[in-house]
Amino acid sequence: MESPEEPPSTGQPGPEQARPRDGSPDPAELTVVVSTPVPGGSHVLMTSGRPGDESLHQFFFDDTGMRPLDGLAEKFGAALAQGRTLGAGTLLGTVLTGLSCRAGIETADHIEMSLVDEDGTERYRFSSYRRVWPTNASDLEMLSNLIGPHAPELVGRIEVEVHGRHYILGTCRRTPSGPTGHDLTAARIAAQYFSHEDSVEVGQTIRYVHDALLLAFPHRWVPAEVIGRHLEERLDGFLPRIPGLAAHAPWIRESYRSITGEMLVQRIHGNLTATCIWHQKNRCIVGGWQGDVRLRHREHTSMRSPLHDLATLQSSIFSACNYELSWFTKTMSSFFEGYGEPTPTHAICLFILDTACQETLDLPGAPDHGGRNLGDFLTWFRETFVPHFAEMPLSTFHRRA
Repeated sequence: MESPEEPPSTGQPGPEQARPRDGSPDPAELTVVVSTPVPGGSHVLMTSGRPGDESLHQFFFDDTGMRPLDGLAEKFGAALAQGRTLGAGTLLGTVLTGLSCRAGIETADHIEMSLVDEDGTERYRFSSYRRVWPTNASDLEMLSNLIGPHAPELVGRIEVEVHGRHYILGTCRRTPSGPTGHDLTAARIAAQYFSHEDSVEVGQTIRYVHDALLLAFPHRWVPAEVIGRHLEERLDGFLPRIPGLAAHAPWIRESYRSITGEMLVQRIHGNLTATCIWHQKNRCIVGGWQGDVRLRHREHTSMRSPLHDLATLQSSIFSACNYELSWFTKTMSSFFEGYGEPTPTHAICLFILDTACQETLDLPGAPDHGGRNLGDFLTWFRETFVPHFAEMPLSTFHRRA
């Protein structure tokens, strides 16, 4: 089902402009295990103290011990560029020296930094994890074993030993050669070029990744109402923080409550955007994972619907193509053909709604495009898709009761 009219954008810039956000737990509820001085503050490892919880929470505070350390990415990047780490832990592996840190992105799961050479070419991406569990070096290769040639090369890690247990606080992976999905999309829009084959290949790759995670980690079918309630709870969190959303909340809430049956939940990528996919000859490489599948034991692996990944990727491609509906529609049609998922479905529409709100929250004060904003997008979405939920095909991750 396609609309002849272009949908309004949510008024967000491309994913490369994402601003930091911090979803860390409250340190006041945790106990310090290790505190190591760093320039301008301290690196602190903390524990919940709950029986059976061997995980550690990682923080970087300023000299007051209260606020997140400003300029963390630059400080961390400078240390890595000299072949050393910042704070607790030892850097193991080989990372080229003489690099600089270009950008840092903070999420609820990790702090990610890009290390670039003197020409501005990204050579490595380093991820520092906010929460880690006891692990060993062999677990680091799990991602490579799962998706093989589609995984970025691991070149280094930061390890620490606490109370006889080994933890990996961060990992460094070589940035793949070739353009990212975002850069390739922007170039093809400028050239008015569309490749059905490339879009199918990306869809096939993401399905391969999801299937590999499905086989390696726990999964289950849950009542669709559970998914709906989770999305509704997220809506409640968005409402006081997004001006104008309250006017749309009743029909969005009704949409979340309208889904029935069962839905599959499993380990997913969690941060899938066009900037996380590199295009090389005859293959795609997928990086930028939220959390890290190698560092979580099975019992600690959170499970969500794969449709979350598909919705965030779709949104980022829509932004990267500058909201050109015709090109976007053809691209996503080819992608879903390769993935093996019908579109649109009732289920993915709900995740698209959630993603639009999340992106607005992640990018406060972002300039809109042509005067269009989240409210315009939601109005268009309601008129275009909501009346057709019942007649949409069933997602492969959604089955009737």
